[in-house]
Amino acid sequence: IVKFNLHNLLYNTLKENEKQSINATIKLNQLNNDLESEINDSEIKLKVENLNFSH
Repeated sequence: IVKFNLHNLLYNTLKENEKQSINATIKLNQLNNDLESEINDSEIKLKVENLNFSH
């Protein structure tokens, strides 16, 4: 019984770790996308400002 409970605990812990890793990866991907969007936005703004200065 003790062996079985230990096995269960280990399995549940591994599953929980796996879930947390997946969630962390999703959050990192989301942050990466947000940052890329912000960088693209600022690059577009810079281009627009440069166009304005040249006229």
